[in-house]
Amino acid sequence: MAELIVDNVVKEYDGVAAADHISLKMQKGLYGLLGTNGAGKTTLMRMICTVTAPTSGAIYFQGENILEMGARYRDKIGYLPQEFGYYPDFSVRNYLRYISALKGLPKRVSEQKIAELLKSVGLTECASKKMKNLSGGMKRRVGIAQAMLNDPEILILDEPTIGLDPMERIHFRNLISGLAEDKIVLLSSHIVSDLETIAGEVFIMKDGKIVNRGTVNEICRQIPIKVWMCKAENSDAERMIAVQGGCVVNVRKEGNVSEIRVISENKPHESAVLTDVSLEDAFFYQFGMQEDRRCSGTN
Repeated sequence: MAELIVDNVVKEYDGVAAADHISLKMQKGLYGLLGTNGAGKTTLMRMICTVTAPTSGAIYFQGENILEMGARYRDKIGYLPQEFGYYPDFSVRNYLRYISALKGLPKRVSEQKIAELLKSVGLTECASKKMKNLSGGMKRRVGIAQAMLNDPEILILDEPTIGLDPMERIHFRNLISGLAEDKIVLLSSHIVSDLETIAGEVFIMKDGKIVNRGTVNEICRQIPIKVWMCKAENSDAERMIAVQGGCVVNVRKEGNVSEIRVISENKPHESAVLTDVSLEDAFFYQFGMQEDRRCSGTN
């Protein structure tokens, strides 16, 4: 079984650690890398793709150091960065032919693979369209296709849903979920819903460190918080929001009534009832809420 190990990896820039002693083990399946912008997600993924080398530590695939494997390793990976380059006047098909040539695929093999990938990403009818005329969602689908041309064992996707509308994001998640059946797929995002429903395991990254990991259910059970749902008239709700401050996860108004989701050790309102912790709640807690004393009930 394919196995990718990140072993105590550090990456420093001007003495500052963008990735700080990270250790991970991945086998076939879909892994989510969750964190805010600047958490170090892209730095980690670039090291896994050999775009940049660690300052210390090492990354191994099937027991071999990936830097020592060189081209043998790069033949096994597919990478979709946040922004991928393309010639705007190339058609979708010609762009994929160009990437196939760069990857050294024989023409006969590449033509068959391009046809298969265009079908799988839903772009067969757009094969003759110029890249500059595609929507953001279509460009992302082309990005997935180019990453899959060499049938990689490892697929790395860096913030792949940025700029996509809700329907495009759903289509994209379904596509990625299907690809993870026989590959190691690592998908980074700061959008919780992109990972909550499809990731088998989630790594939460903050300030260059992996601060939590596990299945969505495991992470939600580990977070030491209580989450409440409250319904109140809008005027009463506004007062509660002012008191609770940064502990309010979500507010939804329906006419004169507001439904409020609050992280708090103590019951925040007479109407409040406890509810299950979600990955979004855990994300809010991990990225600052634990520092708000009102959330923990301390003075």
